[in-house]
Amino acid sequence: MSRKTIAIAGYHGLLGVDTLAAFVSAQFGNYYDSVRVLTRDPMNVLYLLVDYNDPESLDSALEGVDVLVNLIGFCPHTWDVLAYAAARARVRLYIPSEYDLDHSRYTPEPELSAKEAHAQRARSWGLKTVQLFCGILMEPAMTNHTHFGIMLSSRRIEAVMPQCGGRTDPKISFTSTKDVGMAIASISRHEPRQLADRIVISGDACTLRELAETWGAITRHSVQLAVRPLETYDAGGDIAKQRRLAAGKGYLDLARQHAGWVNNGEWKWTRISQYLAGDLA
Repeated sequence: MSRKTIAIAGYHGLLGVDTLAAFVSAQFGNYYDSVRVLTRDPMNVLYLLVDYNDPESLDSALEGVDVLVNLIGFCPHTWDVLAYAAARARVRLYIPSEYDLDHSRYTPEPELSAKEAHAQRARSWGLKTVQLFCGILMEPAMTNHTHFGIMLSSRRIEAVMPQCGGRTDPKISFTSTKDVGMAIASISRHEPRQLADRIVISGDACTLRELAETWGAITRHSVQLAVRPLETYDAGGDIAKQRRLAAGKGYLDLARQHAGWVNNGEWKWTRISQYLAGDLA
């Protein structure tokens, strides 16, 4: 198998450092000939200066690229400019900016709808486009990410859970940014035509009750679990509440869809308890 050339856009975002590290890691570095980072600000790095308003700038940066990884935050217009340039450059594989909930299971909120629409446009331009869904990013979620009611520093978690019919507490999938980066590098080594259009991973999963118990055991302080009944919970148009409702319905548990082939023992998935004990305690 020939070694591939990779381009990464959005390096300065949440996933950039971990994704670049994965591409040059001992596990995956031998699969790639070179890695290019597209940046508006080349200071302190030997990366390629690009102007997203200048098609020739992008054409030059993407010439000879096999795989384009888009890590740019929410900016649909820039995504489209980038993907259209990739189509012109005949990039063989495009991984768009997803790394979130699987919106085939969860009624899309506006941001997720925009991501899905972008992926479909990229495919219409002839790009082999593979969306990667990972559930909830572990690191930001565990540091007072009120979208999910997780407020560990305040020793409080708010959870929407079923109260009727003997249903068990729903689990939520969490994946660390390091593992997302490794998964991107792992997926990129494969022949594009062999890849599904949608790939789901789940680094670890737990209920919010289990999360409260784990954090309490680590810190030796009790954690308040405030339960809101699923049956009467009204999310309205509030995105944070909609995500809590989706969690309560079990839509954020991706463990059963987890693509085990992504990691054939090349690395160990970060466990929630491991992250809590090592980074937050």
